[in-house]
Amino acid sequence: MSSRRALTAAEVMVTVALVAALAIPTFGLFLSGRGLAFKSKYAYLAVVAAREEIEDLRVRAHTMTGEPWLLRHDWQPVTGSPFARLADLEPDRELDAYTYSPDQARVFSKLDVLPPVGPSSWPAVLSVRWQEHGEAPGSVPDQPGWTRFEFVLVKPVVQPR
Repeated sequence: MSSRRALTAAEVMVTVALVAALAIPTFGLFLSGRGLAFKSKYAYLAVVAAREEIEDLRVRAHTMTGEPWLLRHDWQPVTGSPFARLADLEPDRELDAYTYSPDQARVFSKLDVLPPVGPSSWPAVLSVRWQEHGEAPGSVPDQPGWTRFEFVLVKPVVQPR
């Protein structure tokens, strides 16, 4: 009698069931990870755009001659050059050398500058929203994301001599 024997149909069916039972949840993990990656991409782009705008606003508030509430703006897309907000401070800088990526055009920002809390401090709120493309499985196209950043603009007080 030979030591080799053929696999029975029951053994094949049990093996296929075990492989399917392990493969289906693993595939689901890959799909959900892909969805999170797409969502985090636009959230990351929004946070980067907000950080750049806050840094520029702090420079502008420190160097401007008018009141910081003049910096407020309604919803506007994040497009063009990151240096455009500081163009009047550095007129020789070539603005076309650097531009935001096309994906950042789906990110919008709005700045509210509140009444001053002292002679040189203005609370500000930068709201940022973005639109998901809907590439992730189960996601809705053009699903909005939104966050806000609260910070203080400081303008130096000139002391009389």
